[in-house]
Amino acid sequence: MVPKVSSKTTSGKRKRSEKDSYGNGNSVRDLPKSNASQHNLIFAAWLVQKYGQGYLRDGGVIDVAGGLGLLSFELSVRYGVNSTVIDPRIVPLKGLLRRKMKNLHKNRSNGTQDQDRSALMTFLHRNGLKVKDDGILLESVSKSINDDTKEVLPFNSIQATFSIASEEEHVSALLRNSSLLVGMHSDQATESIVDEALRHKKPFAVVPCCVFPSMFPGRYITSDEDHEGKKQKPVISYDDFVQYLESKHDKIRKENLCFFGRNVVLYMTAEDCE
Repeated sequence: MVPKVSSKTTSGKRKRSEKDSYGNGNSVRDLPKSNASQHNLIFAAWLVQKYGQGYLRDGGVIDVAGGLGLLSFELSVRYGVNSTVIDPRIVPLKGLLRRKMKNLHKNRSNGTQDQDRSALMTFLHRNGLKVKDDGILLESVSKSINDDTKEVLPFNSIQATFSIASEEEHVSALLRNSSLLVGMHSDQATESIVDEALRHKKPFAVVPCCVFPSMFPGRYITSDEDHEGKKQKPVISYDDFVQYLESKHDKIRKENLCFFGRNVVLYMTAEDCE
């Protein structure tokens, strides 16, 4: 049985009706509980289905403002895809995630990963996010499991702000050689991800969240609200921000991920970048 979702948002200010949907018509009762761990698991499954394990593994994924590394954890441990977190915060791997890593690695080693019958995985499968895992294991995951100090991560980590790190030659080379740039609710770094990807002609996928209008007052979109014709409107709301990012390239695509909240993913594939 799929876990029920609370009737309130995280702020507790607005109740959701059972008719609310996340973009593909599924009701609130079909959705798993909303938290960062599940958001990243869902996004990782979407990335692997959209781009393929082999393609992502070729150059690896750059996980910008990845915080605790939850998305990179899913990519590296569950799908065997190299990933690098770029974030100024230190990325710890706590006991619960270490136990999960051991179980996932064991299941993938035994070829039994497709037997996961948890409520969340059942939900993903029902919503078309069933990924056929190729079973390729990463050496970095094995090293992390066997590390007695518990300091070795299953993914790479660069402790830096993306806008600064991207100017350094070794990070710039990493970006050029990567398969994909991603950002899951990457806050101030979201626009930089899109700009760097377009500059390097690299595929990307971002899930925008906070807008920070006072921090970025120079953002504008075209509005039809003026009766005398179109005019420039400052980017203030979430919808404004999505439109602003989408307008950066005519081949940027948009979908909704299957969780409540700010679930729009903007992305480009390798074909779009040619």
